Amino acid sequence: DEDVRWTRSDRHTDVGSRRNTMQLRLFAAPAIMMGLRALKIDLKEHVVATWIALVVGVAASLATCLTIHLRVTRLRREEAANNAAKSVKVGKGDAEEQITPGEHDARSLRKLVMGVFSGCAFAVALGHFFKVQQPILLQAFMQPISVLTHPLFKLYVQGKPSEGDLSRPFKEDANPFESLTKPAEPETTTTTTTTPTVEQDKGEGSESKAPEEKKDD
Repeated sequence: DEDVRWTRSDRHTDVGSRRNTMQLRLFAAPAIMMGLRALKIDLKEHVVATWIALVVGVAASLATCLTIHLRVTRLRREEAANNAAKSVKVGKGDAEEQITPGEHDARSLRKLVMGVFSGCAFAVALGHFFKVQQPILLQAFMQPISVLTHPLFKLYVQGKPSEGDLSRPFKEDANPFESLTKPAEPETTTTTTTTPTVEQDKGEGSESKAPEEKKDD
């Protein structure tokens, strides 16, 4: 019973941490924009500071990714030396394959780095060609947040075990709003209905006909 109790508590903890991570990613940008509006800060008057913030944010994100890369590389070397088993199943259907944890983490890190570069390129394009400063400031904060909340950071920097929400393969959220707007599951109630049997029908019919016969006499 204690093991089942601990398993349930760990499961609720994993779901809660994942939910908090999604909320942080979703509401960080609106919070930043509301803060700028509340403080009455016009980004057009702080163009240089905005670009500096983007450079610092992206540099910090890439430096963290480099640290993770070095530790993933060390893990892959250990796997190659020990001939580690391919215990992680990725892909679906015909594309399904078995890979080692190190190879899985290397692929996840590659996606994370590409996300940092693509977000930075998008913000730079908007800032340079359309003179829009808001995306630049948002990416300066969102890129570090995306790295710090990634499972790889929790595994290789914070040293958390690969279990629960951090088990491989990592869960990908197709719709981040789904877990926030999904209603609670309704409680299932069972209703029992009684259907009259043939004998009951005959009995009721005979009882209803009895008074009519007496009237005829």
